[in-house]
Amino acid sequence: MDDNLTYRYDAYTNRCLDDAYSYRCLYDVNTYRYVDDAYTNRNIDDAYTNRCLDDAYTYGYMDDACTYRYIGHPYTYRCLDDVYTYRYVDDAYTNRCLDDTYTNRYIDDAFTNRYINDAYTYSYIDDAFTNRCLHQQIP
Repeated sequence: MDDNLTYRYDAYTNRCLDDAYSYRCLYDVNTYRYVDDAYTNRNIDDAYTNRCLDDAYTYGYMDDACTYRYIGHPYTYRCLDDVYTYRYVDDAYTNRCLDDTYTNRYIDDAFTNRYINDAYTYSYIDDAFTNRCLHQQIP
């Protein structure tokens, strides 16, 4: 069997790990998680936090079981992106998304369910109490 297409299956955890060099499922009995190669796109499934971490050098995200938010690497495209570029933050406590204040942004406030874009660019507000959309004029 071609090693590049093989995988191992763990009967105790029913999880698989994709190795970057062989594309097979690997299981780490010490950490109970899936680990892929750190130099390529990878996923880490931590049994203690149920989170996935992608490689810091590639497109990444982190699913933290405590906050249910996604955070990527600041030097690549990510959910919490570089503050100087387009970004958003998914806060588990407010279920809102915040983009960079210097670029187009939006805020999803869980308490009002409204979206607010950056005041310096084209923006709109969706007020959950009135179900209306307001478009802000450029100064």
